[in-house]
Amino acid sequence: MKNILIIGAGAMGAAFSVPCMDNRHKVTLSEPYNFKLIKKINSNKKYHPSLKLKLHNNLIVKNLSSELLNKRWDLVAVAVSSVGIDLVRDCLKKLKFSSKILVLTKGLKYDKNSKKIITMSEQLNKETRKFDISVLKGPCLAKELARKNKI
Repeated sequence: MKNILIIGAGAMGAAFSVPCMDNRHKVTLSEPYNFKLIKKINSNKKYHPSLKLKLHNNLIVKNLSSELLNKRWDLVAVAVSSVGIDLVRDCLKKLKFSSKILVLTKGLKYDKNSKKIITMSEQLNKETRKFDISVLKGPCLAKELARKNKI
């Protein structure tokens, strides 16, 4: 059993929790800025409003905090919009232990300093601390993932 932290409780982060929980991993779904969403999920018995489905009962749902960043994670999945990637990079710098990072965030970002378009993984690795990053590729829709639709 792996210990997995998902940063971003929107549709993709919550959807990614489904196969992780199905495979009996311990999963914490966290949110760095939309605390109303976390409250809504917890108060509605783990029902996710965007996915329109109930998440696993054993899923831990919390606001992102320094307490979570101080724990040992086998995997940290990043599932925020590309606009929030800088905030997540600042959070990841506070990880106490080294963890593998999986980027679920799709998109590119214009870097003003280099005047280049860069990937989300390049954006996360812009600072001095470098991360062991993998990236989800291909067409993957959150609702299809959560509902286990085969393509």
